Amino acid sequence: MTLENYNELPTEIPVLKEKELIYPFMIIPIFLEKKEDIIAVQKAINDHSLLFVSINDEPGTYGTIGTISRKVTLPEGRVKILFQGLKRGKILEVTDKNPTMAIVDKVTPLNKEAKEVNALLETLKEHILTLSELNPFFPKDFIKIIDTNSDANRIVDIIASSLKLPVEIGYELFKEIDTKERLIKLIHYILEEIESIKLKNELNRKVMEQVQEANREHLLKQQLKLIQQELGMTNELEEEIKEYKEKLEKFLDLPNVKEVRQQGMVTAIELKGYDVKERIGLRIYEYALSRGILLRPLGHVIYFMPPYIITKDQIDLMMDTALEAIVLLER
Repeated sequence: MTLENYNELPTEIPVLKEKELIYPFMIIPIFLEKKEDIIAVQKAINDHSLLFVSINDEPGTYGTIGTISRKVTLPEGRVKILFQGLKRGKILEVTDKNPTMAIVDKVTPLNKEAKEVNALLETLKEHILTLSELNPFFPKDFIKIIDTNSDANRIVDIIASSLKLPVEIGYELFKEIDTKERLIKLIHYILEEIESIKLKNELNRKVMEQVQEANREHLLKQQLKLIQQELGMTNELEEEIKEYKEKLEKFLDLPNVKEVRQQGMVTAIELKGYDVKERIGLRIYEYALSRGILLRPLGHVIYFMPPYIITKDQIDLMMDTALEAIVLLER
C-alpha cells in the first residue's frame, strides 16, 4: 500500500497521539483505550483514509502518515490496530477535536549536496561498526542496510529507531528535513553513545579489579580468623554485623523503601512506588558505580554483598552512596 492509493496530500485525516515515535518504515501494533482514539481509528477505516500518528496533535507537529492494516477488538473496550507507516508528515491545521482531525501534508526531504551525503553515510557506517563492537546488543546488520539502501532518510529512521533515543532527541532528529543535517545529528549521537559505553566499560574494569583484590584479601582474612578462633581470640564478626544492622535502619525512614532484609552482611533493600519501565534498580546501580561502589540491582531490589574484609569507613561510604542515590532518584 502506498500514498498514491489515497487522496492527494495535503488532505484532512484523523490524528492519533502516541507517547513513542513511530517511523515510516514500521509495521507496529498500537493498543487503544481512549474513546476519542478508537473513534479516530474507526473513522479512518470507514472513510478508507490515511491515519496520522505523532507524539502531539498541535499544528506544526511532525509524525508518520500510514494505514491501518488490521483492527482487533479486545476485552474491556480496548482495541488493537496494526499500523503501517508510509511517510513522514506534518500537521498544517487542526480542523476538529474528538476525534482530532487535521490537514496533513507529507514531508519532502531536502537532498542537496549528494557527495557530502555519501561521505556522511561512509562515516556513519564506520561508527556503527565501532558501536556494534562495543555493544553486543546492537546489530551489525545495519552495515548491510547502509550498503543496500539508497535512501539516506530511511537509513536514519531505521538506525534511530533501534537506538531507542529519548523522545525529545528522537523527535528533533525525526522532524529535520535536511538529509545532511539528519545524518550529522545521528552521527553526533552515536559518537556520544560510543564514548559513554567506553567510560562504562572502563569503570567496570576498574571495579572488577578491585573486587578481585578484595576477594584475595577476604580469603587471607578468613584464614586469619580461623587461626584466631583456634587460639581462642575474640571473633569481631558478630559485633561488626550488629553495627552493620544498626546502620541499615536509616533506610527504613525513606518513603520509597518498602523493606530491608538482612542475612549476615548480605542485605536486600526493596523499593516501592516505581514502574518496571523506570528501571530504578539499574539507575541506582549506575549512580553508585560512577562513585566507585558496586551494588547489585534486581528489579526494584538493591543488594549489598560486601566482602568480610570491608572496613567500617568503606561500609559507611557504601551505605551513604546507596542512600544518596535512592533519595536523589526518588520521584
